[in-house]
Amino acid sequence: MPQLARGLSQMVLLLSALVLGGQASASETVKFPPLKDFFHSLKLEISFDRTLANVNHGAKMLEPPINYGDVILITGYVYPKGTWIANGCPELNCGVNPSGGAEYPNDQIGTIICNGNFLNDPFVGFQNQDYGEEVGLFNLNISFGDGENMLELRGKTLLGIYGSNPAPFSVLGGTGIFSKAAGDALEVMIIPNASGAFNFIVDLSGLRNVNPWLLKHLIDG
Repeated sequence: MPQLARGLSQMVLLLSALVLGGQASASETVKFPPLKDFFHSLKLEISFDRTLANVNHGAKMLEPPINYGDVILITGYVYPKGTWIANGCPELNCGVNPSGGAEYPNDQIGTIICNGNFLNDPFVGFQNQDYGEEVGLFNLNISFGDGENMLELRGKTLLGIYGSNPAPFSVLGGTGIFSKAAGDALEVMIIPNASGAFNFIVDLSGLRNVNPWLLKHLIDG
């Protein structure tokens, strides 16, 4: 019985440390990463592919001039946070080849489809450093792996560089672990990529009614 009680005591200490993100002592000190670091990992790196862009139903290319009301449909590649740097790209302008296609197919965990309307020309705005300007109103459809887990978001993209102007994107719906999702994600523009489109980070840590442990497993594998 004393051994059982001691074992249960140690288990409680370990679980407390996991929940609180601190450390616990049984026969030895056990350290766990703080939960803030866990939630910081619930981010996606997005590389849109200019060769897969369709503006005004194919009437024009994704290049300046972009006019108010222009309609876009574009596909991109979804990677776990840290993929760009891990592949030797500190400028964060990678993830898609200049001629199109995922640059890191072995790291790709999903695809993203963006559709909506432009409010301003992002190329001109980026050249003029009009950071904070509304680029457009867009829907983001993020599909993971085999497509069982899908998340649909909607919001206004803000012009920015290296995450300077995060924009809230509200949940429209989802499937799999996102079937009851609510709340907002954050979309931040990073920089133009090698294909001529843009890279973004989408932060999912603000979602509600989504199991964060399942989400982390979905992102990290």
